[in-house]
Amino acid sequence: VDTVPDALDAAVKLAEYHSISVMWEGFEVNRHGQLTWIICGYLGSAFLFNVHKVGPRIFSEGGLKTLLEARHPIKVIHDCSCLGDILFHQFNVSLCAESVFDTHAADLLIQTKTSHELNGKTLTECLIEYEDIPD
Repeated sequence: VDTVPDALDAAVKLAEYHSISVMWEGFEVNRHGQLTWIICGYLGSAFLFNVHKVGPRIFSEGGLKTLLEARHPIKVIHDCSCLGDILFHQFNVSLCAESVFDTHAADLLIQTKTSHELNGKTLTECLIEYEDIPD
């Protein structure tokens, strides 16, 4: 997705679902880094939003701000703190806390109930452990 109209169409489509996955790519993704892609998916389909090419307009005019700040759909994100930091400080987007399911936080919560040691896992490690996906 590398135009504002295409981003808006994709965001409207994503908003129709109960839950979506959200991932990102970039360089040092924090308030001082560079966000290059937002990847949102549902039911075997994904949209790759080219933040690097489109710039801040992909959020303000392309529907991503509205989608990410909305209570629905639920956004399933692994370790949303870095993404939330860069979205807020660079794009004026606040992830709606009530609509984010953070798989990293969920893993840490499970660990507090089952172990005396906390070990933050990557998304791949969580998938291998909880979904029996071969490594």
